[in-house]
Amino acid sequence: MPSYSTRSFWLLYLLAAVVTCGCGGGGESISVGNSGSRQGSLSLQVVFPQPLRSVGPEKASRTLDGRYLPGDIPDGSYSIKIVLTNPTTGMAVSPPRIVTAPLASSGSLATPITINFAALPLGPIQVDVTAHPDTQATETPLAIGSGTATIVPLGNTIVHIPLTLTADELTIVSKIHVSQGKPGSLTARILDKQGNLLKTPLLFSSADTTIATVPATGLSGVAVAVTAGSQTGQVQIEVLEPDSGLHTFVTFLVQ
Repeated sequence: MPSYSTRSFWLLYLLAAVVTCGCGGGGESISVGNSGSRQGSLSLQVVFPQPLRSVGPEKASRTLDGRYLPGDIPDGSYSIKIVLTNPTTGMAVSPPRIVTAPLASSGSLATPITINFAALPLGPIQVDVTAHPDTQATETPLAIGSGTATIVPLGNTIVHIPLTLTADELTIVSKIHVSQGKPGSLTARILDKQGNLLKTPLLFSSADTTIATVPATGLSGVAVAVTAGSQTGQVQIEVLEPDSGLHTFVTFLVQ
């Protein structure tokens, strides 16, 4: 499983024929071309998240410190799925494409990548993008987005597709108390509106590490260890999903 990931800024664009640079609002498009061809092309340029450092929520949460921007690819995304359809008929105009995060040999993410869709039919096109926590894009998406554009003859189409987070609820599904010499555990889950588990990174922090410690990062649905410190008493463990800002506090008693 790749390491958890985050990044301070991200833009997702769809471009036809030639990759250019530009900005736009959600779902808007610009097309330029001539009538000498009956086909056009489309390209997707995307920047995946950078690796998440093991720091406390007060530093790692883009939601809390203002670094997160709506529309970003969320933390923990290792693939995106792109589906192009005719908005009138719903028929696919190109096979779906799955793009995985490009990792460099150092473990950091490589430069932005561009995915080309060639020989597309002219006219309106629906673009649906989903971000997934696995490289096969089979897990429940962490974010979804869609937009429309018009493919023109030999022209360039630029479409900005912002993504919407699917995280809706944070629940604590199990808690085992800590005792000296016997670690406890904590399992938290992030769910979408349909109740599906989202395998997204979580951040944990202890209010008093002399009573109990917890790993800085974990994964939704997977237990993390809570280890007793040198003191006894009650301690609060904070659980945070860094993109949506969903968080809760869990009290542990260390005896």
